[in-house]
Amino acid sequence: MVNIFVILPRNGLGEKYITTNTNAISWNNEIVDSAGDVGQDSSIAITSQNEVQISYHDESGGNQGLKYAYRSAGNIPWTIEQMDWYMGTGHYTSIAIDSSDGLNIICCGINGVKHAYQATHASGTVVATVDPTVLTVETALALDKSDNGHACYIDATKSPWIVKYAYCNKGSWNNETVDSVSDAICTSIAIDNSNVIHISYVDITNYDLKHAYKPKGPGSWTIETVDSADNSYPQIAVDSADNIHIVYLDQSYNQLGYAYLQSGSGSWQKEIIGQTSNAMYPSIAIDKSNGIHLCFIDSNDWTLKYAYKPAGFGSKWTVDTVDSSGVCGPNPSATSIALNTTDGIHISYYDAVNRQLKYANGQMTAVPEFSLPNVIVFGIVIMSTVVVYVKRRD
Repeated sequence: MVNIFVILPRNGLGEKYITTNTNAISWNNEIVDSAGDVGQDSSIAITSQNEVQISYHDESGGNQGLKYAYRSAGNIPWTIEQMDWYMGTGHYTSIAIDSSDGLNIICCGINGVKHAYQATHASGTVVATVDPTVLTVETALALDKSDNGHACYIDATKSPWIVKYAYCNKGSWNNETVDSVSDAICTSIAIDNSNVIHISYVDITNYDLKHAYKPKGPGSWTIETVDSADNSYPQIAVDSADNIHIVYLDQSYNQLGYAYLQSGSGSWQKEIIGQTSNAMYPSIAIDKSNGIHLCFIDSNDWTLKYAYKPAGFGSKWTVDTVDSSGVCGPNPSATSIALNTTDGIHISYYDAVNRQLKYANGQMTAVPEFSLPNVIVFGIVIMSTVVVYVKRRD
């Protein structure tokens, strides 16, 4: 790991400096579940008590189904449960935690889209049908401030594949069509502070990245194109100021693209994230300061990588390697990222070589303030750490 420090003058004085380490993360990687072929389509969330919760698919033999792993803060063993266990379920899982730390999981299979709910670990699992449509793919779940569930998914029953949306009111799910014209893949959902629903997806006619939105409740969807042609794998998030963020693979540049819509502006800004060539399956999370955190698979060497930038469009991205063992391919599956109450980073992913669910965590750490001598120094190299600064001339 190479840590890059930015040295800035303090109050214009030139002898006292403050350092900010832009990539000071030590990653821990471990196996969560290795019983059979497990870990595809994982999704991760963190409770208010910093309990880590992961939903994922079990592809083992005739036991295909939805599984769920959790553990409290610290390095205690994982608890693993079989939540919904019949042939062909548990694909494309998406997890969300409500305000009472209740567990909500959306997934799909041969019997349509399902919702699994646990109020507590001891209460058992309640499974409901979101949409009984036989063939559905790529589900995503978000909760509003009242803990109502909102889901999006692709109805692949017939051509064209259409984007659908489902809303849970008092335990009953209702669904509607978002876009019946586009031939769609790769949905993702987020909700802003005004309960406006935002869905990102790709129209594979030209692989346009699209954004659909509407206020919660009855009404029609507004659909716009964010980026034209050659896009895939979009993931959407909304920050505390209701700014919208979408990360996706821009295949024109073969790198991750990032689209940003400032609240109230009506105009998307876009950029390419460097050092992300041949990226696959990105996931996005936003911290308390509205900094952007991503994880993704680098298909050049099948490593798991992480990218971060502070709040504000145009701020610099840094990219780091989370798992360099090359186990994320050649048959990759989704990655997922979440942040805990102290903005600690948690990632779930599939080890495609050993067919097991893996987990990584890390904490971005600040570098303490220190003083520099009144001499001109061009650089210091200590234990793979590079420090570069410029002293103000008197």
